[in-house]
Amino acid sequence: MFKLAMRSLRHRWGGFVATFIAMFFCAGLLMAAGGLVQTSAEHAVPAQRLAAAPIVVAGNSNYNLPGGQTPYTLAEQVRVGQDVVDAVGKTPGVAKAIQDVSFPAVVLKDGKPVSASSQEFRGHGSRVETDMTSLGHGWTSAELTPYTLVSGTEPTAAGQVVLDTTTASLAGVQVGQSVTVEVHGGQQTFTVSGIARASGTVSQAALFFGPADVQKFNTEPGTLNAIGVIPAAGQDVAALSDKLTAAVGPSAIVLTGDHRGYAEFPDTLKVTDLTVTSAVFTLLAIMAGLFGASSTLALAYQQRGREMALLRAIGTTPRQLRRMIRGETITLSLLASVVAIVPAYFASEWLYDEIVSSGIAPEGIVFHLGPAPIVIAMLIALLTSIGAARIAGRRAAVTKPTAALQEAENQPVRMGWGRVIMAWVFIAVAALMSFVTLTAVTGPLTATPAALISICLAVGLGLLGPAIAKLMTAIIAPLLRPFAGLAGYLGSLNARQRATRMAAVITPVMLLTAIATANLYLVTTEQDVSTAAYTDDLHADLVLQSGATGFTPDVLAKVRQLPNVDAASEFVASTGFVEKPTDPLGGKDLDGWPIQGVTADAASKIGVSSTISGDLRNLTGNTVALTDTYAKRIGRTIGDTITLRLGDRSTVDVKLVATFPTRPSFDKILLPADLLAAHTLPGLPIQILVRATAGADVAQLRTALAALSQTLPGSTISDRSTLATAYAGHLQSQALVSYLIVAMIAGYTTITIVNNLALSTTRRRKEFGLQRLTGSTRGQILGMMAFEGTLVAVIGIILGVIVTPSTLIPFSLSRTGNAIPTGPLWMFFAVVAYAAVVALLATLVPTWFRLRGRPLEAAVPE
Repeated sequence: MFKLAMRSLRHRWGGFVATFIAMFFCAGLLMAAGGLVQTSAEHAVPAQRLAAAPIVVAGNSNYNLPGGQTPYTLAEQVRVGQDVVDAVGKTPGVAKAIQDVSFPAVVLKDGKPVSASSQEFRGHGSRVETDMTSLGHGWTSAELTPYTLVSGTEPTAAGQVVLDTTTASLAGVQVGQSVTVEVHGGQQTFTVSGIARASGTVSQAALFFGPADVQKFNTEPGTLNAIGVIPAAGQDVAALSDKLTAAVGPSAIVLTGDHRGYAEFPDTLKVTDLTVTSAVFTLLAIMAGLFGASSTLALAYQQRGREMALLRAIGTTPRQLRRMIRGETITLSLLASVVAIVPAYFASEWLYDEIVSSGIAPEGIVFHLGPAPIVIAMLIALLTSIGAARIAGRRAAVTKPTAALQEAENQPVRMGWGRVIMAWVFIAVAALMSFVTLTAVTGPLTATPAALISICLAVGLGLLGPAIAKLMTAIIAPLLRPFAGLAGYLGSLNARQRATRMAAVITPVMLLTAIATANLYLVTTEQDVSTAAYTDDLHADLVLQSGATGFTPDVLAKVRQLPNVDAASEFVASTGFVEKPTDPLGGKDLDGWPIQGVTADAASKIGVSSTISGDLRNLTGNTVALTDTYAKRIGRTIGDTITLRLGDRSTVDVKLVATFPTRPSFDKILLPADLLAAHTLPGLPIQILVRATAGADVAQLRTALAALSQTLPGSTISDRSTLATAYAGHLQSQALVSYLIVAMIAGYTTITIVNNLALSTTRRRKEFGLQRLTGSTRGQILGMMAFEGTLVAVIGIILGVIVTPSTLIPFSLSRTGNAIPTGPLWMFFAVVAYAAVVALLATLVPTWFRLRGRPLEAAVPE
């Protein structure tokens, strides 16, 4: 039967090509999704400056709320204390434990930083975070790279510094010369005692100081950023890692291999958005891929019903027929999957690069697409093809030959109980996701279960496709028939007789309409609500952004002395968790609560415009302000105490001094700026928000602020419109990834539509020939097929439009409190027009090709 299967493939190029294309894109889409999943799962961040240490011990950024099971990632770099240092030093098998302290430090030339730093919006509110591309360290940690001196000597006394070769070249300094360094918000002059070169690639600039200066500039005295461990000779790294894990306890983590980079690049630990994006794309790919491939395979085997019936009539047993179908399917699936590997790799890598460039995923995580996701994708595609072929060929294999011949000409609409049960399972899952969207998830993560609603509902309806196609055809066809004349009459008859085959092409149109429309409006609604919340919080006319090291307290005083300044406030942003009392509804979301640090006497003008109770002027010392809804939820009133877990893992008990209103799903916590800044890497505020006096010329204030900025190296000034534009651009870049994912899924669905309609149309060569012999013209046949294509498009679009609100209404209610999503109306009409055009062209183009030959030749069976 295998030889027969191969001969069958050789003589049926139309079905072969259609099936091959379906399996190629199904496997490729699954492999591309697998690359994102593997990259997120492996989370590989190779070490650079710590590359010489086989084991690195760092602060543990994984955190669990009391009684919670979900691990969270803290926002700031968690440092290790002396107890961890002692534990590492006492562990048997450790030859050397090298301590590393890092702090922001940048060399200045002509009053400007010599190393570039990038700025990007992250988190909630008006946070602007500067990447620390230049850091200071103790010279003792230089061997962790290793760095070796190319000239000069190591720093031993206060006031000495060793520069890396790149920084020294950019600054234009040699050993023995003086250099100005901005560190801890101030400027100091150091003598260059040496210049060092790294043995490998290091993306951050490195300045090395002596012990006294390291102790002076350490933003959290008595703590370290990391410990590089050199094992004793003959000591197994894995065994020593296990010993260290037991020794250091839960406050620290032991890193080996490609995970050592976490200690250098703490931002790479924040992969929640990457994980969610990968999961959503994977689920979309699985649903669209499996449904698209199975519908094409089902249609391909339905078209061969007569051939299978004839094989049964000449003595082929059901087992032999199933073996033949299985052999064809396995061969095509494996061939298509192998061909898809290389294109899928590059497509997945390109999509990941777009995710990183948009800011959804941090830089530094290495892309991976290894054998495991490729094999899994091939296996899923293979099982899908075998299952679809088995279901499609089962009727011909078990039906009596005479009955099979009759059914090949006029397929009945019959569905097994298994198919019906699965359909209702998917519909139930869609209902569950609606409940989760409305009640269990908050913030941007609401889009994750919402996106699954339309997919599950569409799949459920797709499984009921033949019955729905017959019902919808009976309803829609009479409404369209008056506009199409005789062509409409013939098209209606054909549609009623081919309900099963119609379902195979209606379902992809429904999926295209539902997935594209739902996901596009999910993105636009999220953009609009986030922009509105950001604008509500943006009370400053101007923002003074620091360089790498933050602002000392005297800078705020200087800003306030400028003319036409109504209010000025330091500003710090981070995230954290309310540890006590326990939130009855759980944590805020996977990223924690947004925490903003402001100056008390300016908070009402800069941070929050109104309060429900209390006074923001009391926001000093260990105090906090909460949204009124959250304060009520945890049962706290003015004067009560709560415990916060801040981004660097430390806890602080704070007294509630004010409550304020906010938009739904955009809650935040306010702390004094100095309290929050002490728990961030710079240790100082990195922004000062400035509000002009009513009626004052903001341009004049900007000029005065610019003059002050000239004395603060690396600082920049932004106004309200610039910040709003930049934030909108940041949201747009993140939305671009969503658009790309939708485009890939829609593209695959489009290919499925074209595939199925072309396959369905080209198999009607004999029918077209007989029609022409009985007097029908090419134009009449094209008109008939145009009616059928229009019917397919209309039914698929109507079903897609019915499915779409199931996603958008719960999401919009959860995020905005309004059932109507936001976004331009033209997007909906563009999706509908695209689906209609694809359905019509995929019907008419193959028909036109089939009508080019002579009618008598076409009427001869293939």
